[in-house]
Amino acid sequence: MFLKKRSFFQKYDKILYLPIEVHSRELHAKLYLAYQASQRGWVVVIGPEYDVNKLAKYLPPGVYLGNGFHKKATNISKILKKSGHYVLLQDEEGLVRWSPDKYKEYRVYPEVSNYTDFFLCWGEEDKKIIQSAFNKPIIAKAIGNPRFDLLSPNLRKIFLKNTDDIRNNYGDFILVNGNFGSTNHALGENYYLNEIKLRGWLDTPSKKEYQLERVAFQRKIFKKMIDLTIEIAKSGQKVVVRPHPSENMDVWKKETKNYAQNIEIIRSGNIIPWLAAAKIIIHNGCNTAIEGLLLDQTIISYRPHRNPKLETYLPNAVSICLETKEDIINFSKNFVKDEAYLNKKKAFFDTLSNYVKINKPEEDASTKILDLIENLSQKKRDDRIRLIKDNILIEIALFKSIIGRKIFKKNFLYLKKKCPRLNIKQVNKILNFFSINNSDHYKVEILNLTNHSLIIQSKN
Repeated sequence: MFLKKRSFFQKYDKILYLPIEVHSRELHAKLYLAYQASQRGWVVVIGPEYDVNKLAKYLPPGVYLGNGFHKKATNISKILKKSGHYVLLQDEEGLVRWSPDKYKEYRVYPEVSNYTDFFLCWGEEDKKIIQSAFNKPIIAKAIGNPRFDLLSPNLRKIFLKNTDDIRNNYGDFILVNGNFGSTNHALGENYYLNEIKLRGWLDTPSKKEYQLERVAFQRKIFKKMIDLTIEIAKSGQKVVVRPHPSENMDVWKKETKNYAQNIEIIRSGNIIPWLAAAKIIIHNGCNTAIEGLLLDQTIISYRPHRNPKLETYLPNAVSICLETKEDIINFSKNFVKDEAYLNKKKAFFDTLSNYVKINKPEEDASTKILDLIENLSQKKRDDRIRLIKDNILIEIALFKSIIGRKIFKKNFLYLKKKCPRLNIKQVNKILNFFSINNSDHYKVEILNLTNHSLIIQSKN
């Protein structure tokens, strides 16, 4: 498709751009959205954020579904709006957040409202916070998230074989989910501090004090979580650790190497089958607590230190909170789902319903997004000169990316770990599941747009 990328889209009026930031977190959900979109006549561009964001400004105007309300998202949205795109944004990390005031201060950039057509929110509470962040009216929709669509009893079957394979390979295990990118970053803590400095999170003395206090708090929890993992292993129980995509796995491996017979450090594939296969899930302030709860799993938040100012509220509010290693080991060895626990779980769901829009399968988040955008993309045909110019600019942008990835190799390898190139074979397998599961046997065509990104469209 060399020098033909923009030309390819000439016959399409409905183009949807789906950048992926974290492969293991978003791939299946955005493919489900892409599958549904293709049935409505949309052609979908999907791929790693670092690829799609560079391409979209030179490709024909369409609908762009981006991630976050921060400064980086604002800069991208500004460029895309100038290029004629509609922009929808949702913060993939907006459900598990700090206090509303801190969230607005650090993760909502005031200018983003100038370049965003729709703010997509996890639920009514999220919607209120986003609306209160700006001095002017915005269009915010509480729709949930396509990631939670996959947790419905019907769609979670896509992970059934993986879940069975995990159980067969690892047996009865406790899952420990890491969430320590601020203190165990894949590129080092100094890299993380430089990153938040670029975001403006250290601009004032009060901001700097808060962020450094938060990192120090996470450092203490991280060390305690490693100690807990070792103690569970020493008690004879199997532990699987899933570090966050931003974390350094080698630190986990090094600290637990003497107990490797009972501890596995793994970060492969979607988190859902690992959650479903686990005996018990342990975390500290992690989104997986919510996903695990929706999978009817038993969730423990390990809180050896407490500080509401620095902790995320919701994951702890829907978990059994325990403070000592001994409490967790005793709980895991003696746990039964008695009436008291079931009542507690009901209270967790009641709490969750205030923050997350849990949709019915027939009107899930993906359906609501498509209903919202159905009449947005009405593009004008390009003249020949514009086509030639933008096709050349796309190839130049891709060539610059290749050079940049060589110069900043370490940074690119980190981004690539978070979201590698999309594989047609893997994508086709996932889309075939949706086709069979829906009993519609709807066929899609998948094409390579670049070495990293794909085009998904109806075969019809």
